[in-house]
Amino acid sequence: MRFLPKLYFRYLFKIYGKNFLLILTSISLLYLLVDIVGHYSHLPNSSNLQILYGYYTFLYGVDFLYPLALLFGFLLTIYQLIRRNELVALYSGGLQQIDLLKPILAIGAGVTLLFYVLDSTQFTYSIEKAKAILHGGGSWSKDSYFLKWNGRIISIRKLNPMVGKAEDINIFYLSPQNRLTKVISAKIARYQEESNGWVAPEANITTITPEKMERKVVKNYHFLEAFKPKVVYNLKSVDTISFTDAYYALKYFKNLDVNVILGIVFFKIFTPLLVLVMIIFTFLSAPLQTRTGNLPLFMIKFALLGVLIWGIELLLFKFTKQGVLPIYLLALPPLMGGVGVVYKILRS
Repeated sequence: MRFLPKLYFRYLFKIYGKNFLLILTSISLLYLLVDIVGHYSHLPNSSNLQILYGYYTFLYGVDFLYPLALLFGFLLTIYQLIRRNELVALYSGGLQQIDLLKPILAIGAGVTLLFYVLDSTQFTYSIEKAKAILHGGGSWSKDSYFLKWNGRIISIRKLNPMVGKAEDINIFYLSPQNRLTKVISAKIARYQEESNGWVAPEANITTITPEKMERKVVKNYHFLEAFKPKVVYNLKSVDTISFTDAYYALKYFKNLDVNVILGIVFFKIFTPLLVLVMIIFTFLSAPLQTRTGNLPLFMIKFALLGVLIWGIELLLFKFTKQGVLPIYLLALPPLMGGVGVVYKILRS
């Protein structure tokens, strides 16, 4: 009997892991298929770009749909356990509900943490890269930025964050009394990841004092440290943003839409937590065997319930992103689900 905990853990871990990967791959491919059908007439003629578009769209589908895959993978797992009377056998071996939940929650928590890490990297910009290929054959640029950053007024005529290139940059330095003290102008500048700053092949620097105005030209001028191109891009039109860039945006920029930034971050954080709560609630509500409950009805009911709750969270995200509802409402469904789980435990 001492080997039973390890055996059941490995067994359930393997079943749920396989079902999760199967569901995630299936629904992500379905998302890719639907997207390609919808945008087929706009796809570029190049086969390489078509493959890249499909690759980035698939990655976005994985990132967006993995919470649903966690839920449906669990539903498939619990269906198999009940259908084959394995759930009864596991309980007969002296295992408790918490024992059976451990491998399920281990995968759920591990996958969630993995995607938290991925959403802190460039992985989260897969949809933007796909859109760039669809609409511009690989270009991704925005025109006319005018913003305030760290006490400086920055004007950019054109920005391409994919290659970290900016054109016609003008930086106006202001004193605490809002007096113009320095102006830096550059025709072209490129962002360097290793130095976390920008380099202009040639920059014109004008220093202004009450007594005089001094101008000079500097070659290979380094400036604008921590002024990340993708953060700047997302200030104008935010569809997605990584946790890292969201941190920099909220820390350094003043003229941004906090609802949009925090709405994206909260949705990415709380949606998988909501799914984990749903998994616990579903497990506590599951029948032990087919004789003690209507298994098909149970599956249909909780599948529809899961999609409904996920849809409500998505709808709240859309409203909070537009500023119609408070951002913190995105934390309400997971909180209510947690209350429902506690109530279910206390009643049993």
